[in-house]
Amino acid sequence: MILTDPHNLLFRSRKYPQHQHPSHPGGCCLFVPEGVAMIGGAHMNNPRYKNGALRRKNRARLKAQGLPCYLCGRPIHYDEPSDHDHPWSFVIDEAIPVSRWKEFGYPSPEAVANDYTNLRAAHYICNLQKSNRTPEEVRSRQNVKMKTQNVKVSNW
Repeated sequence: MILTDPHNLLFRSRKYPQHQHPSHPGGCCLFVPEGVAMIGGAHMNNPRYKNGALRRKNRARLKAQGLPCYLCGRPIHYDEPSDHDHPWSFVIDEAIPVSRWKEFGYPSPEAVANDYTNLRAAHYICNLQKSNRTPEEVRSRQNVKMKTQNVKVSNW
């Protein structure tokens, strides 16, 4: 039995260990024990996608508002796909990072990811640069960079 997840990664069971996919020579497919089903693919461990219907609803609400990026203040290209080829495209950003849920008193990572008051419209590139910092940490880091850039260096 061969199962395929949404990202086209092939899986094979112990029943068919000889399976070779033409684009993956050398048996790079993963073994799935008998009786184990692949459900949902890579997103199933991501708390942002555990409640897909709510995530889609929140995304639609933010997109309908048409707000500028909350990190840089520039307009967002809502009509472009969200990927590295479109840095000014729309993504949902969690102001409080999902990876730091305990630090901010949330009961679980899912609670942070699904809290609408924590969600913001942002550019793909701004979200990427923000990483798992809070907006305040990003701004304080930018202020430090700006202060160090304004320092005059004397000629020796």
